[in-house]
Amino acid sequence: MTKKILVICFIISFVVGSAQNNEDTHTSSFDVGWRFLKDSTVLADAADYDDSKWRTIDLPHDWSI
Repeated sequence: MTKKILVICFIISFVVGSAQNNEDTHTSSFDVGWRFLKDSTVLADAADYDDSKWRTIDLPHDWSI
């Protein structure tokens, strides 16, 4: 009886494991296109904020400015 249970558990875990490997994974890079300004800006989150004077940096970026 215990052999049947072990075989059934093995089959179920194999089916579940193989179904998870078929997922399509997508990797996105957030390393390029960042803008930086060493200043205190209050309205920088506004959609129409002009950030043309900010430096463009790519990540990872060092902490020394």
